[in-house]
Amino acid sequence: MALHPSVSSTLLNPRVRRIDVHHHYFTSDFNKEQVNSKLGWKTPEGNLPWSPEVSLRAMDSMNIDVAVLSFPPISSGCIGEENRTTTRKRNEHAAEICAKYPDRFGLFATLPFFDDIEGCLQEIKYALDELHAYGVSLASCYGEGSTASNVPLSTQVSS
Repeated sequence: MALHPSVSSTLLNPRVRRIDVHHHYFTSDFNKEQVNSKLGWKTPEGNLPWSPEVSLRAMDSMNIDVAVLSFPPISSGCIGEENRTTTRKRNEHAAEICAKYPDRFGLFATLPFFDDIEGCLQEIKYALDELHAYGVSLASCYGEGSTASNVPLSTQVSS
């Protein structure tokens, strides 16, 4: 399988020791502490508010050379322009971080709510073609509780 052209030479360097392919970032519009308290999750002390510098310190302390950024998938909400716009801003923010630190960060783009198939397809195209994301971040299912399900997006992407 050929690598996407956006994969920097850093990832192809034989001296690279460690690559973190599950590295979440958080934008200022996302209240991670509030989400944590609702779900009972904990973020290690000193990691919030998140910044690239917070990640770089952690990466350096663990000898991680490259981290592929991904925004945690939001499993439910309203389909519409607001969600598409928020998603685009998050991807553009991550792409700016990747441009500032090209040897340290890559991007798996986030997508709008998966029920918005057209919005997802548009964001995939934009993220890969314009932002040079390595790929997209997908969860195994979306929704909450008894409404959680797999998503028909994969059939659209493969056709």
